[in-house]
Amino acid sequence: MSEPPIYRARLSINQEKTRADHPDIIGMIGVAAEAYRVGLWHQTTRDGTREYYSGVLQQGSNRANPRFKLNGSFAELGFAHALGKPIWLTGPKPLPELWFIQQMATVTLIAESVSLAFRELLFTQLNRSLL
Repeated sequence: MSEPPIYRARLSINQEKTRADHPDIIGMIGVAAEAYRVGLWHQTTRDGTREYYSGVLQQGSNRANPRFKLNGSFAELGFAHALGKPIWLTGPKPLPELWFIQQMATVTLIAESVSLAFRELLFTQLNRSLL
């Protein structure tokens, strides 16, 4: 049986942002021996009523490599991770394609329903705060 791949994530707020086209969050993620550059932008909808995050994912450090666009929740999790916010990930079964989100998650829980998962996560957090 082969070893599962090793996942790494290193994201931070872009302290050198000087223009709107520079990302707000920058960093690298890795899967086994492969490395990916990540850039995330904080944005507001055209009507000004909501904020969201989008970004790009690019393999390696060569800027000529193809870029993949990131939108919505995936990018928002990256921003939350960079800000040091807790990320709780739950679902009815493990989903290997969510490896990047699982790497950033503070807690990952498999549960039959959302309500059971929420109760378990709250119980876990409460027990940690009492210790």
